Amino acid sequence: MMKFLAVATVTLAMLGAPAVAQDRSGGGLVKAQLDAIPGEFGVSEVVPRLAGRLATGGKHTARLDVSGGQAIFVGVCDGGCSDLDLIVRDASGRELGRDVEMDDIPMVVIEEAAAGRYSVEVLMEACTGQCDWGVGVFR
Repeated sequence: MMKFLAVATVTLAMLGAPAVAQDRSGGGLVKAQLDAIPGEFGVSEVVPRLAGRLATGGKHTARLDVSGGQAIFVGVCDGGCSDLDLIVRDASGRELGRDVEMDDIPMVVIEEAAAGRYSVEVLMEACTGQCDWGVGVFR
């Protein structure tokens, strides 16, 4: 799984350049990055995406219903964003994983996710103005 994460991070970072040339809007770049993940890594998106806009210091929390098995939470953001973080919790509020590294493609992998409701907290740590972000959950 560590190899997947390393390759995914590098590949997603490279995907940002062509997407900007095609669609300079933040939402277009976010969509292009999330759209590329299944084809690049042979995974499937398992729940509807989360998306929004936040300024530096902003936070958004959403609840998602996830079926059991592996769940890979991947966050992306537009070109004005340089640090996006994710925290994933179960229905009781217990933290299951976090990615708070200084990067703009956070990932949280839960190898054996129980079926149920999960809370995903998106934190915009560094952004120029308002930045678009998105989170996909893959298997």
